[in-house]
Amino acid sequence: MLAIASTLAGWDESLHMSDNARTFWSFSLGANGYGLMAVGLFGLSRRQNSLRDWWPLLLPVVLMLSAAITPWYLNNGSRASVFNGNATILLALSGFVIARDFFHERLTARLGLSASIWVATSLSALVVVGFIFPDDAPLPPRYAFFLLIICHFAVALFVLVLVQERAEEKLIRLANTDMLTGIPSISSIPFRKASAPETPSSSSISTFSNVLTICMDTTKAMSFS
Repeated sequence: MLAIASTLAGWDESLHMSDNARTFWSFSLGANGYGLMAVGLFGLSRRQNSLRDWWPLLLPVVLMLSAAITPWYLNNGSRASVFNGNATILLALSGFVIARDFFHERLTARLGLSASIWVATSLSALVVVGFIFPDDAPLPPRYAFFLLIICHFAVALFVLVLVQERAEEKLIRLANTDMLTGIPSISSIPFRKASAPETPSSSSISTFSNVLTICMDTTKAMSFS
């Protein structure tokens, strides 16, 4: 929806749509695009789709309804400030959820994803500051918005990395788990060579054999009980 909104904003009169209508739909689609982005990141982080994850759409829907009632969106400064303020809030919520769930799923891709989201949040906030306080802004809004677009690609990249890392972690867990009982399989037990002398005594060999036999017998009994 963000791409559709950008394309719609760039079209001229050949679209056979008035400037006001084109501006309204570009703003509405872009704001709701950030809402859907937050919904998707919530579901990705929690690894499940739930109706409670759709509440971030409430803010862009309210903004769209307010723009339909009053023409405040026709002012470029107001529209840009509200649009990027909406993006700042939704990106901050998404970054918080991704970082919080790291304690439940310790994958390194989560760190990169949350970091890229927080950078995008900061850039969106800089755009708002640039429009409200043009003389005191640390970065011109057009530069901050350009960096924000690039940061979106980083967010998409880390989403793919998180999905791949999650799939690899699942394969490793399945490979090291007995499918019948759900307990760790024998392949997950870290065997190490004992630092024995070159000519071990018969007693040490007997002890090691007894330990190994007990381990094997116990696993077999648990696997097929």
